Amino acid sequence: MKWEVDPLITDDLVSQYVKGFLSDQEFNGLLTRDCMNFIENRLTNVPVEIKRKLVREYISRYHKSKHSNPLRTANIYLRKATQYINATLEQLPLEWAVLSNKHKLKKQAEACAIDCYDLVTQHQDKGAFGVYLVLAKFADNWNIRPQYSELAFDELKDIGFDKVTSVIARLCAEKWWRKKLDRLHVTTLEYIHIAIGDVGKTGSAYVSEAGLNAFIQRQKAEVNFLENMEIVNEQGECLPLSKVYQASVANPEVRRVELLVRVRGIAEWAEENDYQAIFITQTAPSQYHRNSKEWNGSSPKQTQAYFTELFKLIRAEYGDLGIKPHYLRVVEPHKDGTPHWHCLFFVKKHECQALIDVYKRYAIKQDAHELKSKHGIKPRFDVEFLDGSRGAVAYISKYLAKNVSAKGITDFVDDESGLALDDAVISVTAWARIHGLRQFQFSSGAPVSIWRECRRLKDVEIDDPIIADAVEASCNSRFKDFINSLGGLNADSAISTVYESHENEYGEITKKIVGIEAIKQFITHSEKWEIRKKKPKPKQPPKRCDSNATRTLAERRNNCNSNINDSLKSVTDKSINQIEFEIDIASTGLDTAVKNLLYSCSNFLTQ
Repeated sequence: MKWEVDPLITDDLVSQYVKGFLSDQEFNGLLTRDCMNFIENRLTNVPVEIKRKLVREYISRYHKSKHSNPLRTANIYLRKATQYINATLEQLPLEWAVLSNKHKLKKQAEACAIDCYDLVTQHQDKGAFGVYLVLAKFADNWNIRPQYSELAFDELKDIGFDKVTSVIARLCAEKWWRKKLDRLHVTTLEYIHIAIGDVGKTGSAYVSEAGLNAFIQRQKAEVNFLENMEIVNEQGECLPLSKVYQASVANPEVRRVELLVRVRGIAEWAEENDYQAIFITQTAPSQYHRNSKEWNGSSPKQTQAYFTELFKLIRAEYGDLGIKPHYLRVVEPHKDGTPHWHCLFFVKKHECQALIDVYKRYAIKQDAHELKSKHGIKPRFDVEFLDGSRGAVAYISKYLAKNVSAKGITDFVDDESGLALDDAVISVTAWARIHGLRQFQFSSGAPVSIWRECRRLKDVEIDDPIIADAVEASCNSRFKDFINSLGGLNADSAISTVYESHENEYGEITKKIVGIEAIKQFITHSEKWEIRKKKPKPKQPPKRCDSNATRTLAERRNNCNSNINDSLKSVTDKSINQIEFEIDIASTGLDTAVKNLLYSCSNFLTQ
């Protein structure tokens, strides 16, 4: 059925994003003048890359809706989606056309840095703390919260002059502003995709397709960077940066193994010391879930903030009761990108119920009316008692595989998304990076930094009995013994780290671990390394023919073809002479059996 647009409606947006992308059959007479005006008004401020998706979803909902008034269903969708999008865009400090353009964003970052420098000059009579407050207010206008921005003037004095001036230096740096504005662009775009339904039931799992593709491209760029860089020490020894990466905890598989070793060691120590392992899952109320009709527009970052603030109250209350558990907290997404928490607690057996009661009371307090269904409180709060150290490790291992690395794990499907486990890992990692969420956090116990430094001393003769025990345990991946060598989880560590101070580009004094000490001190980072670009390999000049006329034709031909000969050997394992000899055999009228015999002897006959 042919549809017509009122000639008075000539807006380019409508013709481009409605008429230009949808067939006559898709409209089927839907777009009256009122519909066109409604779509135009709702899409006016929406980013270009989102408009087409919204219009298509609008039409799709109209045709698929079983409601008596499908147009109303489509209008409600578009109104709600654009409501959150427009509210988000209105809070942005600059136009989306600038934020989404790398060149314009860089120019804006430069302008912000210059403005901050000018403010420092104008207000230098107020001193460092006064200048900082002026700059913090300026950054707040850009929806950016620099470090210490929540503190008052007197509280800044407690932080110290050097730390405050280092933040001022950052605010005057174009690099710092560009990173902050780029982060704002990435998180805002992903939130818009969540708002329009690109993540969850009707979209991709955990993260939007656009966000996942951008993450994969960044990963490829990182791999390319690693392949083209190397590290070199003062003695001139060079190592490819890619190999250093593969051996470090930056490598997801190395990180997963280390996490498993740590959890196993803590679980074994807890079991020996009469602790019970309990596994608590906490989910946010419906208003934080995009897939819910009650969604209030919260982003994954805002939902994570809700969990964090709630856990502060939980921790304070069980602390007042004298309960001191050890735990690992895991943050992972629901299919619609909303985070939820898993907490593996190790707590004294007689204190288990008290901890559970405290946690449950806070977890179900908000919107408790939602929990009166047949499922009870389980959708919001669930607890399981785990059997011994093996049960704890087995239970947590699947969460580590899904959130870090699934290397070596085949034929497993992620229950939440239906994706193969290795695909789910990529999506979950992209989700955490985009929203800036920390996936794993240990509460206390043996510092992993000391564990890593001890492993560096594997081939060093240790005459300190405390460090010797720790090195022996760490180099054999026995984390429980490592915990005991430090004095246990409930005591101050018997081994401490040794630091070296450095001044960074912002004038801030930073500390870098260079060793460990107990009775004696051992340096683990004695060499100074720096990263540099790999030097290009010198090109080998092509070998030229020998023009010496006294040499035979065969000798000169063999010399000219030396490069070709090497190439042929690398591919076919045959020389030019062999190939020519076999061609000669093939052209003769010899019997097939004789030919095959000659072929098999070609290497010997042509030497």
